[in-house]
Amino acid sequence: MKKPLTIVALVAASLGGLQATVLLQDNFPTNGSLVGTTPPVGGIWQTLSGTADTLVVSGNKLQIQETMDQDAESDFPTLQSVDLFVGFSLNMSAANLPSAGGEYFASFRTTTGYNGRLLALRPTGTAVGKFRLGLSNNGEAAVSWASDLDPGVDYQIVVKFTQNGANDFVTLWVGPSSEASTSVSTTGAAINTNLSGFAFRQTTVSGDLAIDNLVVGTTFSEAVPEPSTWVLLGTGSVVLLWTLRRVRRIKS
Repeated sequence: MKKPLTIVALVAASLGGLQATVLLQDNFPTNGSLVGTTPPVGGIWQTLSGTADTLVVSGNKLQIQETMDQDAESDFPTLQSVDLFVGFSLNMSAANLPSAGGEYFASFRTTTGYNGRLLALRPTGTAVGKFRLGLSNNGEAAVSWASDLDPGVDYQIVVKFTQNGANDFVTLWVGPSSEASTSVSTTGAAINTNLSGFAFRQTTVSGDLAIDNLVVGTTFSEAVPEPSTWVLLGTGSVVLLWTLRRVRRIKS
């Protein structure tokens, strides 16, 4: 009888460990106003500024609309000197593309403002009907993704905020297969960080975007779970259920 119980304990421990450093996770299961909902992991979504109830979830995706102006964040415990990764899927509407200069629509929330900003824009050289993504430490776009992106397509986005004192910077991946995939980074600079949450923002020039499967964690694999991770989770769940049933049969 001890052996099955030991297996249960090991599986439970391994499953718990896989999620140990996920700080925020939301696949937006509840349609309606984003503000006031509580994600599976992270703090309740709360308004930072703008018109209430205009940042909404529809079709189980967060809708960022250029005709609206609400900003919102979900908090997690304040972290210093820890690199953070955020991953989510992004789909840009062909009906409302960003302006040439664009604006940021997502960022890390800090005690001093919004740092590690992700922008949607259409800089010089962008093909008609396409868009690009840009990054900045805490101002306007400092670097942009070199390739055009298509509206109506789901892209896996990953942003890393590297906290390193006087050399803080952010890195962007689009559709990566690993952390070694092609990326772009801002120039290092001192930023008063103290990362404490993640925020989404609506502006008149960032276009209309749909966001899904948001994860903020301390590793790349948490932001973009590899197939092996999901296999392990699935296998662990099957083993756990099988073991529990066996324990019940033994007891009976």
